[in-house]
Amino acid sequence: MEYFDADYTPAEGVSYYRLKQVNEANEEVVYSNAKIHYVEAEEILSSTMLFRKTQASDKS
Repeated sequence: MEYFDADYTPAEGVSYYRLKQVNEANEEVVYSNAKIHYVEAEEILSSTMLFRKTQASDKS
């Protein structure tokens, strides 16, 4: 068996996910919680861009 699911709109911070499997005989298996800490990514300037900005301001 293979499973896949994605949370396309996760809440920022800590969330808990758990898989519950029910087979054809209606028997349940509940797996351990998975703790996920989601932080929204921020744009970071590359070091090359920072270096170029510094060089340009030094020439003034």
